[in-house]
Amino acid sequence: MFNWLEKTGAERGLQWSEIGLLVFAALVAIGLIGEYKKPQSERWKGLSDAFEMLVIIGVVGEVIFDGLIFGFSGRLTVIQDTAVEQATISASAATKNAGIANKAAGEANERAGKADERAGLANKAAGEAYKLAGEANERAGQAHERAGQLEVRAEEVRQENLKLQRQVVDLRTRQAEQEKKISVRDISDANQEIFTGSIAGNKRPITLILPDDQEARAYGDERVKPMLQGAGFVVKPEDLKGTSKYVGIIVCDNGAQEVKIFQALRKAKIQARLFSERKKDRPDFCNQPFAGAQTARVFVGQRPVPIVTRQRQK
Repeated sequence: MFNWLEKTGAERGLQWSEIGLLVFAALVAIGLIGEYKKPQSERWKGLSDAFEMLVIIGVVGEVIFDGLIFGFSGRLTVIQDTAVEQATISASAATKNAGIANKAAGEANERAGKADERAGLANKAAGEAYKLAGEANERAGQAHERAGQLEVRAEEVRQENLKLQRQVVDLRTRQAEQEKKISVRDISDANQEIFTGSIAGNKRPITLILPDDQEARAYGDERVKPMLQGAGFVVKPEDLKGTSKYVGIIVCDNGAQEVKIFQALRKAKIQARLFSERKKDRPDFCNQPFAGAQTARVFVGQRPVPIVTRQRQK
């Protein structure tokens, strides 16, 4: 039953079995003490059965763990006997190998004599090799000196690169700060006046669509919305998720009023485009179901990229 156990497992099993035997022996002792005292009070009479059960459980546990101790002890005895037998066999083999080794040692001594002769020749060759090694060491010293000079130069180059990197970082930081200082597009009072004067008649509410772009949103909130409100329009801002490729102000053509808004923007010299329902490239936001579907739709796009022209030198 225990033949599959190794030595470590058998020792561990024996230890736990002895502990279990002690535990169940303690249970038997507690049960016997409880039965011996035979308490007469009503409160303790109900514990008599419990003490008897402790005795029974303790006895059964002792029998089980006695059996386990016997089994684990037997397995350890078999393992020790096997180890002794293997050690005896190994000792016999070692004795035989020692005899073979002695014979081999004699042959090795003979070969050692011949090796001494060859060693003399080798020492002569070693002397010549030492001479060559001295010359090589001298050349190595020169190479080491040159390597030191190269390391110094490499460190100088590394410091120069670090300096250039810091300069690039400073330049990028200044550039980022300069970009932050770029002002939002402006609509002058003259533009406002021209736009207001170009719009007449009834005015439907306007849905002002703002993209997820910081400058465009600021331009829409701070410039376009006040301009439309100043012309008498009721303006309801709507957020457009994500960015858009369109620049300037986009007017979705859904009727005559949108055309008038577009024309007024052009007269006020404010960059704008008009997209009718027939255009294939009509933006998706012109068709999105914003609240107030009957309102006019005006979209605020990104800042137009300025066109820089260069004059040829004559």
